[in-house]
Amino acid sequence: MLKALPALLAVLLTSVATAQVGRGPVEAAPTPQELADRWMALSGGAEFYESMKGRKLTWTFETRGQTGEAVRISDVTGRFLVTATISERNAVEKMGSDGKVGWIMSPRGDVQIMTPSMLAHYRFVENPAWPRSLGKAFTEIKTTKKTVFADEACWRVLCLPKVGKPVELYFSVDTGRWRGFSTSLVNAQDRQRDLKMTVLDYRDTDGALTPARW
Repeated sequence: MLKALPALLAVLLTSVATAQVGRGPVEAAPTPQELADRWMALSGGAEFYESMKGRKLTWTFETRGQTGEAVRISDVTGRFLVTATISERNAVEKMGSDGKVGWIMSPRGDVQIMTPSMLAHYRFVENPAWPRSLGKAFTEIKTTKKTVFADEACWRVLCLPKVGKPVELYFSVDTGRWRGFSTSLVNAQDRQRDLKMTVLDYRDTDGALTPARW
C-alpha cells in the first residue's frame, strides 16, 4: 500500500492540474493603488491631483426618499464645509471641520460634535485628492474580490482605518470609475448607522470627471 502512494499522488496532482487548465487562467486582482491610479487617470490625471490644494463641488443626491443639492468646499488639510439642501422639506443641513474637530448641524440648528471615527471617515471622503493618498489614510488596504455594486461588476477594496469601522470602496471592472463606498458610522450615543453611497452620474468639472449625482 505504501509503495502505491507516490503513484496515487501523481494521479491526483495530474487531475487537479488538468482541471485548472480547463477552467482557464484566474484573473489577478489589481492592487488598491492601481485602481486608484486608474480612477485618477480617468478623472483628471495624476498631475491634476498632485497640484490640487482644494476644491468646490456641487452635486445632487437621492437618499431615503428625499432629493436635494449639496455644495462642498474642502482642502487637502482636512478642512471642509458641506451644505445640503433637502428639496422636500426646504431644510438645510451642514457639516464641517477645521481639520481637528468635526461637527454636524441639523435643520433645527442642533449641533453634534463628530466622534473620532466619524471625523476620520469624513476627512477621507471629503478630501478632494483622496485617490493620491489612499495608502496614507488607512493602516491596511487590499483588493478582496470582484462583486456586484451599483448593478455592475466592481472590484471591492477593503480599507482598515486607525479608528472607526472599515470602509469598502468599489471600482468598476470595465470602466475603472469609482462607483461609491460603504461603511458604518458610530455617533456620540454609540448608535451605529450603515452608510452606502453610490455614484449615479458623472460630469466634467474644470476638465476633470467628478461625481454629479449620488
